[in-house]
Amino acid sequence: MSEVKNKNNRLTLSEVRLSFPSLFKKTSFNGGDGKFEATFLINKKTQANQIKMLQEAIKVAVSEKSLKGELEMCLKDGDVKVESNGGLYAEYSGCMYLKAKTSRKPTTINKDKSEVVEEDDVLYSGCYVNARISFFGYDKIKKGVSCNLFGVQKAKEGEMLTTMVDVRDEFEEVNETDELFK
Repeated sequence: MSEVKNKNNRLTLSEVRLSFPSLFKKTSFNGGDGKFEATFLINKKTQANQIKMLQEAIKVAVSEKSLKGELEMCLKDGDVKVESNGGLYAEYSGCMYLKAKTSRKPTTINKDKSEVVEEDDVLYSGCYVNARISFFGYDKIKKGVSCNLFGVQKAKEGEMLTTMVDVRDEFEEVNETDELFK
């Protein structure tokens, strides 16, 4: 059974599903410096204990920073996750999702604790991982709670999550003797 382990204000998530990983190269938006990041899907039914522990850790981060009012949160409900085209991510349904980031490359390891590099293709969107994280409150231009990412360990295989569509059947075979090439 998966659980959350809390030590030194850090949490370890167990067997959560990895989504949108940028664990080996920084993701940069709008020309910024970029961050290493990943999103973790936590099943509302089977991993309710992990969600409860995350919510408690977030409350601690809020109280430590004395945050009040409307806050931006890194833990969100997957049943209301909106894609850029206005639809819902089907894989997020029935889950909470947590986005974690770091400026420094996180530790990336396999089940046996051996180092994983990008070329190994071990940590992919859809696999299940253990993740080491912590929360912190912020009160600058906006207020909220963010999540630090320290490391990710492969836990088990999972069906790949992708928005890519195989379009091979939508093309005709092209032969250089066709009229198109004359």
